[in-house]
Amino acid sequence: EQHSDDYGAGDPYTNVWIGGLPNDITELEIERVASKYGPIQKVTIKHSQCDTYVFVNYTQQSHAKEAIRGLDQTDPFAGGVIKVAPASKKSGTKEDQTDEYRSFGNAKSAGRENGG
Repeated sequence: EQHSDDYGAGDPYTNVWIGGLPNDITELEIERVASKYGPIQKVTIKHSQCDTYVFVNYTQQSHAKEAIRGLDQTDPFAGGVIKVAPASKKSGTKEDQTDEYRSFGNAKSAGRENGG
C-alpha cells in the first residue's frame, strides 16, 4: 500500500462527514450503514437550515477511508444521494459553520436589546 493519500499528508482522520441526508435520519440507521466499514465510536447528527448531516467517528483511519470510498455519491438511506468526505479540520465545513454563526450574531444584535 502506498502512503500518498488523496487528501494530502495530514494528521490521520477517523472522523467522516456525511451530508445530504433525510432530515428524519436516526443514529441507528447511520450506524447500520456505516458500521459495515468498521467499528464506530460515535455518531453525531446535525441539522442546518438546508441540510441534515452527520459526523461518524471510526476507531481507525483505514475504516474511515473505506466508508468514504464506499458511501460517497450513493443512496443508502433512500433519501437521495449523499456526500461523504473526511471531516478534517482542513475541510470547508469549519468555515461554513463560522459563517452561520456570524449571520446569527448579526440577526440577534439588530436592535433587540430590550428582550421583550
